[in-house]
Amino acid sequence: MTELAQRAVACKHWRWMAGMRAVSPSGKHWRVWSDTRSVYEPEGCIDSAPAEWSKDVPDLTDPATLGCLLALVREAWGKTDISCWRTAGGSWVCVTLGPHDPPAWDVTHYGPTEAAALVAALEAAP
Repeated sequence: MTELAQRAVACKHWRWMAGMRAVSPSGKHWRVWSDTRSVYEPEGCIDSAPAEWSKDVPDLTDPATLGCLLALVREAWGKTDISCWRTAGGSWVCVTLGPHDPPAWDVTHYGPTEAAALVAALEAAP
């Protein structure tokens, strides 16, 4: 999951958002408290990000972080109707309904997990 998180951070549309959970290289978890990157640690509030912040990655197992990642995908594509769900075959897909007649799916990105499908969609964003 760390490699996938590193791919997310490397995307040109990536940014930390309030509510995301970060993981440091030492395994310590942080909750991003605001878009100015103040962080919350279980022991209390930290007013500024740790020095090694640039090495931290998002916790892609955290539901709030996945929700923020979906928001980044929608923002990057300029489409508010992008959604992500599990297919009958067990993989995950990110799609939006395109302006076709009859309607057809656009912006389709697959992955073995929800996080992988979202990262694929973020990577492919124009």
